[in-house]
Amino acid sequence: MKKNINIIFDLGGVLLNLDFGAIERRFQALLGNDFFPLFRNLRTQNIFDKFEVGDFSEEKFLDYFLESGKLTQEEVLTAWNSILLDLPSHRLDFLKKLKKDYNVYLLSNTNYTHVQKIEADLKVQYGIQDFRKEFFDIGYYSFEMGMRKPEKRIFKAVLEDANLIAADTIFIDDNKNNIKSAASLGIQTILHEANTEIEPVLMEFLRTAHGTRRTA
Repeated sequence: MKKNINIIFDLGGVLLNLDFGAIERRFQALLGNDFFPLFRNLRTQNIFDKFEVGDFSEEKFLDYFLESGKLTQEEVLTAWNSILLDLPSHRLDFLKKLKKDYNVYLLSNTNYTHVQKIEADLKVQYGIQDFRKEFFDIGYYSFEMGMRKPEKRIFKAVLEDANLIAADTIFIDDNKNNIKSAASLGIQTILHEANTEIEPVLMEFLRTAHGTRRTA
């Protein structure tokens, strides 16, 4: 029988290793002096955040890069996905083991393109057919929900949809603002150092906290 503790994982930086500077490096190498005006324009229009909440399709997102005529679709996809590194097998093993005893969830700020790449890589590398179904009770992606962390409403939506009690729920993320938002709703939190091993951190938390709220 599962313990009455819910654990919500962030994906990138907690489970999946990321190269945070890779996207800008790749595009800058491709575009040279044209890089800065393009990215400044995209940030001004909040294009990246809008893509993460599913405001428009992958095709429209790619068009923002392709309309310059300086990039091919393959170059854009390769550069955009360059942030994604690996999800080590021992972390997947840990998730499976954890899911036997706890309620395990996923909550990720991400976009359609990155999810397609992640899931394709997991299928090739490990034979995983349905990442969310195999490793989590429920998995939530921002682009499907129309909202993103650190908005409080996304945490409220997850608690309501999964019928979770905030005090019995642990949220793990590598972003301080996301952690603060979740903690403000009474969710226990762990601020995790990106691209480091979560298993010893979480198991120590479970051993020592036993449901006592902790905000790192």
